[in-house]
Amino acid sequence: MGIFAGVLETNTSLSLAESQLNDFHAKSVDFGTEYATDEKNTLGWEYRYTDTRYPPGGVTQSDFREDTWRVYEKYDFSEKTVLDGSAGYLKRDYASLGIRSFSGYIWRAAAQWQPSDKTFIDLIGWRNLQAYVTAQSDYFVSKGVSIFPHWEPPRKSRLALPCPSRIKIT
Repeated sequence: MGIFAGVLETNTSLSLAESQLNDFHAKSVDFGTEYATDEKNTLGWEYRYTDTRYPPGGVTQSDFREDTWRVYEKYDFSEKTVLDGSAGYLKRDYASLGIRSFSGYIWRAAAQWQPSDKTFIDLIGWRNLQAYVTAQSDYFVSKGVSIFPHWEPPRKSRLALPCPSRIKIT
């Protein structure tokens, strides 16, 4: 069993003067616990608080605070199949009354199958809540499914191809 905690600080500054109203400063604190049910399987719980600030003088005051709670599990179903998933709740509150706060359930499920020593197939599904206030939206629900095969070359050779990025809800 383990307990973890962390602090993350993010500063984004855009160089184009017209875009600098989108600069932001975010601080996050997270903590949780993880329990290893055996050497390959884990069960955990996590909470994250984020405080994000934008520069004053913007068209809308987009500052927000976000709370995210989630439980997660990783389970080695067999030597060739790994399942992992998480389910939780996200709540975002905006400082401005002109922007609607939102909240709702979030989840992610993934399965990885290894048909051969060097070949893998990942199947991932998710539901997340996101917001792009500068795009004139309050928030939107992101739902998706991704299947992505990949091959691991022998250790002495190296091959790089563009591939879809993995999505992780934190």
